[in-house]
Amino acid sequence: MKHLLLNSKEEADAFIKWFLRVSIHEIPDEFESEEDRNNFLQKRLKHLEVQVSDLNKLSFNSAIACDQKDQSWFKIIKKVHENTPLSTEGSIEKSSRFNYKNIEDLRSRVSYFGETKDVCFGELFHLDIQKQNYNELAGIKDEFKDAQFPFPDFFIIEYVINVDNILVLTSEPSYKALGIPDRVVKNEWFSINNEFEIPTASQILGAIAKVQGYSGILYASVRSQTKRNLVLFEENTGTLNKHSGIKELNRQILDPSSYF
Repeated sequence: MKHLLLNSKEEADAFIKWFLRVSIHEIPDEFESEEDRNNFLQKRLKHLEVQVSDLNKLSFNSAIACDQKDQSWFKIIKKVHENTPLSTEGSIEKSSRFNYKNIEDLRSRVSYFGETKDVCFGELFHLDIQKQNYNELAGIKDEFKDAQFPFPDFFIIEYVINVDNILVLTSEPSYKALGIPDRVVKNEWFSINNEFEIPTASQILGAIAKVQGYSGILYASVRSQTKRNLVLFEENTGTLNKHSGIKELNRQILDPSSYF
């Protein structure tokens, strides 16, 4: 991935062919006909081409980077993880904005932080998505889809972070410096992942930025665009819960259902 910046047609085509070859096991089995299967494969290819095309001018030569110095950041965790709040084990099991779990070369051990508590709420608890996921997992019948459902207990934790070499993607100038459109960071990654089993441009970008040596990415929150989020790559920072530049200040237990 280090030399595959996708900024030539040959590199983009090679990446697409590689991904389709290594991800063959991700194609769903349930098709009513061979025609339906072929239509899905064509749509999958077209959507992957769109994601890759957003990176065809990617260049780190003029990229903006910053250091985090004594910055306060917040993180929400489930109470079950209260003893390992900075663990990145979940990255192996769950995709996110800059992590595509299904392919090892695109997978990163990431941890996300929000500039404020409200940003953390907004990023984690999309009510419609939460209900949809819960309904699918629990198999709730249609007549009960609007019913309230229980949330696990969560902690909100405040950290002071001192980490160097963070890629900045918070504004139009920072996008232009990198050579990408702002939709790369603002896309709804989960819909593309779930429908077509392909990575988004932001997930590919995350893998490339990690290999380029960045400790993380600073970006505007999609849910609260005047605020920022921070993602750290544990591969480049070292184990986060042992990092001398990441200190927990305080934590409080909260009831997410009260947020709605």
